[in-house]
Amino acid sequence: MIAWLKSLFTPRRAAQNTQQQDAVEAGLDPDIREVFLEELNETLASLQATLPKWKDNRRDPAALKQLRRDFHTIKGSAKMVNAGPIGLYCRDLEQLVILFTDHPARMSPEAMYLLERSVPVLAQFVESIRSNTKAPTEAGTLAQKVRKIVGN
Repeated sequence: MIAWLKSLFTPRRAAQNTQQQDAVEAGLDPDIREVFLEELNETLASLQATLPKWKDNRRDPAALKQLRRDFHTIKGSAKMVNAGPIGLYCRDLEQLVILFTDHPARMSPEAMYLLERSVPVLAQFVESIRSNTKAPTEAGTLAQKVRKIVGN
């Protein structure tokens, strides 16, 4: 699991998050891990149900609010269980949804594609936690592009 958790840290990101990385290296308690996975599955199901609604109406405030809430939930849960990489990934996506909500004119085709792609990649991320394998490399690439758009 440690290799999986480290797999999302870019050298720059790792340097910025030394304390968080140290906490991650301690590993997840097996009982907490199972509860975390259960919550991830529920929240992922919500994201998978909401994303098509948003794609049908990209300015739907209810869909944007739900997407933001779901990414925020994972971000917070990941922080509580020291699963930093998935939390950072969802933090970046939450920021993208906030950008779409606050500045609809910045909803570029590239930004919309990144949000659309984020949920399938998140599903791969969840599976990597479940199977104790390396995190999807696409998650780091996608998050980096999102940060560039959002300005972080």
